[in-house]
This record gives sequence, structure tokens and C-alpha cells, in this order.
Amino acid sequence: MKKICEWCKKALGEIPGKPSREQNITHGFCDPCSKNFFKKSSIPLRSFLDSFEEPVMMIGPDPKVLTVNNSAQKLLSKDLSRIEGYKGGEVINCAYAFTEKGCGNDVHCESCTIRNSVLATFDFGKSFSEVSAYPDIQKFDEARNCSIKISTEKVGEVVLLRID
Repeated sequence: MKKICEWCKKALGEIPGKPSREQNITHGFCDPCSKNFFKKSSIPLRSFLDSFEEPVMMIGPDPKVLTVNNSAQKLLSKDLSRIEGYKGGEVINCAYAFTEKGCGNDVHCESCTIRNSVLATFDFGKSFSEVSAYPDIQKFDEARNCSIKISTEKVGEVVLLRID
């Protein structure tokens, strides 16, 4: 699948894997555009995130969720006060986020596809597209294994995590 910059349309190379949704092109952000977007954009942050149909989380380098779009907020069934400033596992109610060691530090976190994808995107600028992840989500007194696909993209100093 070809990848191009959403704004300047510069070719960003190929992404391994099969095209999804009958698309041969996916969009990301080239380095210059991503560095300048939040400095120069007149688009309010929430409007930008809400332009995505899929649920999107904006994650800061700590890594904690800075904010989400409306689709993610609906999927999570949470107010922003229970999302912003929390670690990703806490936001999605990962069963291991609330152990004694906490989100990101439990032995199960070492193999977490979501965590490892976000960290690799921060550390190396590597984007991921439609990666299968299987988090154990806590709902009431029961943890259920879920099957989701995620994509990540570094934009300036943040990572956008999309739930496909």
C-alpha cells in the first residue's frame, strides 16, 4: 500500500500489508508537515481529530492520552475527564492497567501490541497500519479478550492511535 502525506501529497513510501477497504493509498504526515501542523494550523485540535471517522486517540510522550475524537469518546463511553491525562490501558479498561504494578508495568504489558506499537512509533517514528491486537478488557467483574486492529502515526511530538 502506498503512503502519502495528507497535506503536501509527498510520497512517503510503501507500507507492508494488503490494502484495506479497497484502498491502495493510505495517508500520513511527512516530517515537515507534522512539525509545522500544530504550530501553524488554524484548525482547532478537536475539529482536526473529529475529521476522522474512526476512533482516534492523541497520545503524548509520557505516554498518556492527551485527548480523543468524538468517535473514540463514544466507543469508550467515557467523559473526557476520565480519558485525558490517563494511560492508554486505563482509558480502554485493560485488565492489567489496574494491577499493583500499574499500566505499562505489569508482566502482560511487555507483549502488548498496542503499547509496543505506540512506543515504537514514538521512539523510531515507525507507523503501523491495521495491526491486530487482542487486549483483555475489564468490564464489571469480568475480563474479556477483544480483537481489534490499530494504526499509529507520529505527528510532531504526539502519536495518533486509530482503532480500525
